[in-house]
Parts: sequence; structure tokens; C-alpha cells
Amino acid sequence: MSIASQAPSDRTWTDFVRMIWEQRVDKLVMLTNLFEEGKKKCSRYWPVEGGESFGDVSVRLLTTHVFAESTIRNMRLSKAVCCVRLRHTWSRDALAVSKDRTRNFIAQTSTRVIGFSSALRQDLQERFMYVTLLYIQMLIVLKN
Repeated sequence: MSIASQAPSDRTWTDFVRMIWEQRVDKLVMLTNLFEEGKKKCSRYWPVEGGESFGDVSVRLLTTHVFAESTIRNMRLSKAVCCVRLRHTWSRDALAVSKDRTRNFIAQTSTRVIGFSSALRQDLQERFMYVTLLYIQMLIVLKN
């Protein structure tokens, strides 16, 4: 399942985490930086370390792997007695897309992804659509 969503803001991050929980998303691709050109673009919805609660959903950071062009965080979402594991992939530079970088980034994800971009910049929205289409194209190629 793929869900395209706007990056969470301070007002919507609890709803965003709830959406991840309700849809049982286990992989998430973030294409927006927290800050761009000195302006806040979205809110952090993962703990820096340990755990943090977002509404009635608790998020625990399990591991962080930093690569040259991305960061992968493995998290555990819990609510009452049930939990979901989430793999969060964050592209360091969503604006600089090349065929090889896109393939490498896509290789780190799978079909159950939420992708989102900033609503504040048209060029990011266009880049998000471009990367999303490349992702879909890559999935089709890989399945055939």
C-alpha cells in the first residue's frame, strides 16, 4: 500500500502518527527536510533517542543507520497491547535526484510506503511526484 501525504506540522503530527498506526504502515519515505532555507517545513515525528508518545501511540527508536545520502531509522509503534515496526527512510537531499541515486534510494524501500512532501514549495511537490512515479516504475520493473 502506498499513501501520499503532506509532511506533518506541529498541529497534525499526532494525526500523522495515528495514520501510520491505523494503516499498519511498516515503511515510510520522507522527502522533506525538517528545515529548508532556514524555514521549518515539517515536524519531527520520531524520537531522537529512546521513546516518545504522540497522542495515544508510543514510538520507540530501535536503530539509526546514517548513510551518505539517507538515514534509516527502525522504530516500534505501540498502542495498548499491540505494536507495529516501522522503517523510516529519509533522503538527505530530495532536490538532487539522479537515476543512480533514485535507484539506490528505492532499493532501500518496499511497496508499503507513505511518501510525503512539503506543501510550501512547488518545486518539492513536483520532485515528490517525479520520485513517486520513478518508484512506481521501478516496482513494475522489479515485479516483471
